Amino acid sequence: MTSLRILFGKDIVLMNKPDVIVFSLPRSHESFSSTSLSLAKELSLSTRVFFINNPYTIKDLFLGRANTSIWSFLRNLVLPNRGPLTFDTDYPNLFISEAGVILPINHLSKGRLYNYFSRINNFLVNRVVRSVVNEYRLTDFLFINSFNPLFYYNSVPKGLKMSIYHCVDDITQSRYIAKHGSYLELEVLKKYDLVLTTSKKLTRYAATFSKNVKFLPNAANTDLFKRVLDNAIGTHSALDGIHGNVIGYIGNLDHRIDIDLLEFLVSGRGTDWTFLFVGPVGAEFRQSKLMKSSKVILTGPKPLNELPQYLKVMKCCIIPFLCNTLTASIYPLKLNEYLAGGKPVVSTNFSEDLVEFSEVISIASAKGEFYDMVVRELLEDGPDARQKRSIFASTNSWKSRADTFWSIIDNCHSIK
Repeated sequence: MTSLRILFGKDIVLMNKPDVIVFSLPRSHESFSSTSLSLAKELSLSTRVFFINNPYTIKDLFLGRANTSIWSFLRNLVLPNRGPLTFDTDYPNLFISEAGVILPINHLSKGRLYNYFSRINNFLVNRVVRSVVNEYRLTDFLFINSFNPLFYYNSVPKGLKMSIYHCVDDITQSRYIAKHGSYLELEVLKKYDLVLTTSKKLTRYAATFSKNVKFLPNAANTDLFKRVLDNAIGTHSALDGIHGNVIGYIGNLDHRIDIDLLEFLVSGRGTDWTFLFVGPVGAEFRQSKLMKSSKVILTGPKPLNELPQYLKVMKCCIIPFLCNTLTASIYPLKLNEYLAGGKPVVSTNFSEDLVEFSEVISIASAKGEFYDMVVRELLEDGPDARQKRSIFASTNSWKSRADTFWSIIDNCHSIK
């Protein structure tokens, strides 16, 4: 339990919240903002939060993919943790810790051999978690497993107040963890005290295995992106010379993207349109005709605090997701970021969760309709519409989600 004294002007507010450990699949240093890290940041404004990064495998280490060295790995075999490091001066109570390096076992088939090596990997990871618990004398803490059921599927760290599973995606559609995660997640859903889900579809799915499921959708750092609407920032210098109707997308250009739709839009009648994509570029996109188009600008991934400078130049934002089993479970982070900046948005109709946004965004069911909606949004955009969008997004801030989180925890504790 942590008591924090937080200064607001001349008033000091004493907050009494349990410490939180977040064991996350997305890592804190990834090139995209994640639900787990965003929530951890906001929770750290009320208590200490220890964010444990997903471990790398020995294969990752020797292929140079790991964010650590071989010497660090060898040292951690003896000393399981170097101690958490503070994430950022803006979040002094958020501490980042590396879970070390484990054995590569995902290629193994389900069965005794996988289970044997899985126990070894769990032991290696638990050494790190226990070192954090012991060093910081954590008792009655919350343990959040954020979409990482490959670990802690049959046990949880000792000394905790509540075990929480954070279900953020349809695990059966995940390219890497679906093989073993699909059945191990079922064990987690049954054994953890609480399950938090980010979409309505995931809520229904989790409720078939857990008696305690709560809907906690994604949100946005609305104050950061609202600076676009308030003219508190300018356009990034890398975009100097870009004018006209810029159609923009911020996020991963991965297997969720409808490449055919984008190729249709880029080759369409909007001759004065420029398409700006900010984020990592996946294999499917690299193999498409879009890579050769003079109307397409790719910036690669950018830090979160720079994204508003790229959003600033966009006249209309798009969410060109495929409509399939994977995307049906997605509540996109970027949607509230776009709206906080007052930007018009056109999206494919990929999820039932988009219904609540129907008054402030356009939702298309076909390629031609998508194009027409972008044209309409460009023509009808104005100060009143921008303000309406930003106000709507403010109800979906991470602060509001953190408040809901603590309310859920308090209610669950009172029931116990």
